[in-house]
Amino acid sequence: MADFVKKGKLSQRVLLNGGEVAMELFGVRQMPASFLIDPQGNVLERTIGFDDPAKKERKVVAALGK
Repeated sequence: MADFVKKGKLSQRVLLNGGEVAMELFGVRQMPASFLIDPQGNVLERTIGFDDPAKKERKVVAALGK
């Protein structure tokens, strides 16, 4: 995953198999789970299961206000 993040020049943080951290902070009970979190730590979007990459990109762009 580290190579994927580096090659894609991704700037967001990636938590893999966060175990108890993900369970406690975000209520994760199923995998895969992804969250769109703003700089203040507010969860803007929660997705359980796989999501279409283009759809995910639209959500991020909308959250950035661009």
